[in-house]
Amino acid sequence: MRNDLESLELDIKIGILDLQQNGFDLFLMSYCAVFGVELDKIKSPSLGEEIISEIQKLLSVNGDDEALAATLEAVKGLIENSKSNFQTIFDYKSMLLSKQRSLTSRNTYGDKDESKWIDFASKFAIDKLHGYSSLKSFVELYATPLQRRQLVQTGLIDMFGLYTRQMLTLILHFTEDENRTPTTGEEYEEVLREQIKNHFPTAHVETTPKSGDHGVDLIADINNTRIAIQAKYYTSSVGNAAVQEAHAGKGFCGADHAMVVCDTEFTRHAIELADKLGVYLETTQSYLKKIEMLVSQH
Repeated sequence: MRNDLESLELDIKIGILDLQQNGFDLFLMSYCAVFGVELDKIKSPSLGEEIISEIQKLLSVNGDDEALAATLEAVKGLIENSKSNFQTIFDYKSMLLSKQRSLTSRNTYGDKDESKWIDFASKFAIDKLHGYSSLKSFVELYATPLQRRQLVQTGLIDMFGLYTRQMLTLILHFTEDENRTPTTGEEYEEVLREQIKNHFPTAHVETTPKSGDHGVDLIADINNTRIAIQAKYYTSSVGNAAVQEAHAGKGFCGADHAMVVCDTEFTRHAIELADKLGVYLETTQSYLKKIEMLVSQH
């Protein structure tokens, strides 16, 4: 077991050093935040040792090599999958921000309550990020009640969830100008318009007037294909009305296709109606790929 621990520690140190040498400061900053290491250590050659030391302190290791090994294995996985995990969080940024808004509330005293958001981010991390499986298996199958309690109390069991929340904050901070996050429906429409134009250089994308838009917010003409888009920037699920509006707008503006794009999800009734009317229901993460498919068919 001791040899296994030494091997894991070496892998972590090498992984951190590789990130340092390649200038991945964003990843290193998130790891410092997750493991309680001061940010000014991100350039230090001993950063890997600092992270391992903090983990050992948190677990109060007294010969409990099993819990330490499982934790270090997860840290190794987190570091090895830095790029793919970052890309996943970046791709789901809009959805995560929407969930953060809708799941954060205030208690009776006006204090912010983020418990539901934290739970969601943790589930997202388990479902979508890579590297957590070894710790998950240990906790569910092998850990004693004491080991499980230690991992929960120290927060190490949720390191991937905390990483998700920290990385989301850092992404917003460092890409605020390039990838601004909309706060209103109008801003959401403008973000979609810019994304379409950037993705399809030959596209002509028109924003319709707020009054008399006949159910369409954007009209995209791409390679002889016209797509009528209804944009819904909601914190709740999008229902039937948006589908009906998009369908009506398609006929009014002579579009080939009708699409509803949202930042959350669709109700079951909306999905059923869209299937009958031939309206495409897409999220911020999927709509550009759907447009690619539609354009390629013409």
